[in-house]
Amino acid sequence: MDNQEKLPQSGNTTLKIVLIICGVIVLIIVIALVAWWLYVRSALKYAEQGSTKPVSTSSTTQSGIEQETYGNRTLGYSLKYPSTWLLDENTADNITQIYSDTTDVTSKGVMIKISPVEKTDKTDIEEYIKTMPTTTGQEARQSTNYRDIMGVNMALTEQTNPKMRLYEWICGGQVIKMTYEGAQYDGYITQLDNIVNSMVLCAG
Repeated sequence: MDNQEKLPQSGNTTLKIVLIICGVIVLIIVIALVAWWLYVRSALKYAEQGSTKPVSTSSTTQSGIEQETYGNRTLGYSLKYPSTWLLDENTADNITQIYSDTTDVTSKGVMIKISPVEKTDKTDIEEYIKTMPTTTGQEARQSTNYRDIMGVNMALTEQTNPKMRLYEWICGGQVIKMTYEGAQYDGYITQLDNIVNSMVLCAG
């Protein structure tokens, strides 16, 4: 009896393998549930704070300049701006301001301001401007230029004293305006043009 060989404990080994596999599966499920819960909590937090939170903010490199992407869900636009610039959102009034490097735009720097104007039944900004009463500034827009950006017409009016650019477009029945002004108006025109060229005016 003492010389009888012991049989290998294959049953115990199989049980251990099954338990390890089950443990790994349970761990994966727990991690997936936690990730899903964090995503839902984040989405609810943005919903509570208002729908003007950025669609996305990510860094990209364009012509050697680091860029940030900003999107506004309520007004339907997105754009890219230099990552060294400052972005300020007023979610109550749905106004976004982007500063070149300082909020002191009267003595240095520039500011881009984007805000809703009013609701309209017009679908094209050119038609909207042509039907504006003269008391609201139609005369000042006689030199307005128009350009098509991905199927949406954008109006550009330049003012000389003081220097200012006014961009206007319509998205979802909402007239939106974007102004550009500041003490260093001429110094940042190239960056402004890059921002405008990156814009999606009505993402839907």
